[in-house]
Amino acid sequence: MHKILVLLPILAILSIGSVVFAQESPFGDFNTPEVKLRFFDSVEGLTINDYLSTKENYVNLEEIYERAFGTRKVELEEQILARAKDLVYAKLGGTQTQLLDVYRKSEETGLPSAQTLEALDVAIDAFAEEVPGYLRLVEPTESVDEVIEVNKLANDDIELALDALVPTLSILTVSRGEQLILDIEFKAEVIKEHLIASTDLGGATGDVQEDFEDAMLELEEARDDYEKITLLVGDGSKLDIKTNALNEVRSLLTSSTVSMRKASDGLSKAVDDLRVLYGQSPWEIDVNKFREGSLMEEDIPEDTMEKVVDDTVVMEEDSSTEETQ
Repeated sequence: MHKILVLLPILAILSIGSVVFAQESPFGDFNTPEVKLRFFDSVEGLTINDYLSTKENYVNLEEIYERAFGTRKVELEEQILARAKDLVYAKLGGTQTQLLDVYRKSEETGLPSAQTLEALDVAIDAFAEEVPGYLRLVEPTESVDEVIEVNKLANDDIELALDALVPTLSILTVSRGEQLILDIEFKAEVIKEHLIASTDLGGATGDVQEDFEDAMLELEEARDDYEKITLLVGDGSKLDIKTNALNEVRSLLTSSTVSMRKASDGLSKAVDDLRVLYGQSPWEIDVNKFREGSLMEEDIPEDTMEKVVDDTVVMEEDSSTEETQ
């Protein structure tokens, strides 16, 4: 029974690039000899997406291995070992890319203090110095068990690196969430103006008013959550991946995300109903203001709210178990 323990850092504030493989496709026909052994020959540019894809491929290989026999089983053992090495590459490269992306975003926004940014820069350099050593250790390994040992050593440095990421990323997360709330508040004010105008001129706005008020209650819940988040985060210096405070922040982010999504959906429904009322009514409408100021689904992409939750650094132990015989 082989078990690869991997620490998976997840960030959603970052849009980490496309999957980069050293071969054309990692998900080819595993039953043909054309499947190349290694995906990666460098960690440069690798992302968390690379890690997830490689892990999926690794698990698939293990499942095929269980059903194989004879020479095919021997071939699969070689492929599984290669993929285990690729997992270490992808994890190291993904972490390195993640660190650099957050640093760049921090410089662009100017939000973290110079001291916080300097600490992150030191962590990035320290991690970069350790990566080549792990690659030299993993390359000559001849069994998955040996790869596991290298992986365990790498996990320690990955955890240190991502721990240094927490203060900066927490500050960016709070800023992004607060901006989302402000955007919804602005659109709510525009909708409110049209709702009042419609009501004053005799429009049947009872249902629209109810949807609007429900949305405002949800938005108030999100504001309350972010006030608590802001207090917990502070300058970020008291947070790390092992603190209860970070877990509380994550919980509040989840709650606020749900509230913002409900507020967004409620306002979108109010807009749809107002369009119907305006279309049936004789009063003059400021069409441009209505279109530009209304809360439309395309204004807030489906995944935008959910990404707020992922803006906090998460270190999860994700174990995949494989058997070789």
